[in-house]
Amino acid sequence: MQPTIKINMKTKKKRITNKKDQFNSNLLVHILKDMNTKIAHIHTDITKHGDDIVELKQQIAMSKGGLKVLIGIAAMLGTIFTIWQYFLGKNGS
Repeated sequence: MQPTIKINMKTKKKRITNKKDQFNSNLLVHILKDMNTKIAHIHTDITKHGDDIVELKQQIAMSKGGLKVLIGIAAMLGTIFTIWQYFLGKNGS
């Protein structure tokens, strides 16, 4: 394949173009566009997953709060039952 030589008269630079080189550069441009699209999709997924993580943290915090309330209620009921048994159970009769 014979390369073609183009001379830019304003800059006096020679530009050698070859069909194979043009094909390779077009292929590289296509690959870079695909990579850019994939990176954009990855960014969208990461943003979505970040929002999901924040939501899960909130749910875990609410679950921990609910668990603390249940433990507090169980402790109060246990205390009331123990006092009830102590005063009215064996000693009350």
